[in-house]
Amino acid sequence: MGTFSDINTLSAAAGAPVYAGYPATDAILPYVVHRPLSIAPGQTALNGSNIDWDHQYTLYACAAGVEASYNLAVKVMRILHGARVSGTTLVTSMGYTGALVEGHYESQITVQLNQGVI
Repeated sequence: MGTFSDINTLSAAAGAPVYAGYPATDAILPYVVHRPLSIAPGQTALNGSNIDWDHQYTLYACAAGVEASYNLAVKVMRILHGARVSGTTLVTSMGYTGALVEGHYESQITVQLNQGVI
């Protein structure tokens, strides 16, 4: 398994479905969305690929309310932080909490890959 699919598998232990890229149109909340983090204006990232110069992934914990989104994000972060994946150690942080997006709320989790073991 590659890093992307490993992170998805681990994230699913939080009890919500995990979608790579974008959820299906009929997806039911709560769920986690896993997309590359793109921070440069005009930069294009392929769905399912991390930004290799930055070694970061982005997860969005999506739920019906601000608190539910935050709680799901915290569960995912606890699972991923310090986990060993593909020869690296994951480090998590929360980018933002409870943003209203298309009728639901999401909290952003960044996952950074560190070389070696901490």
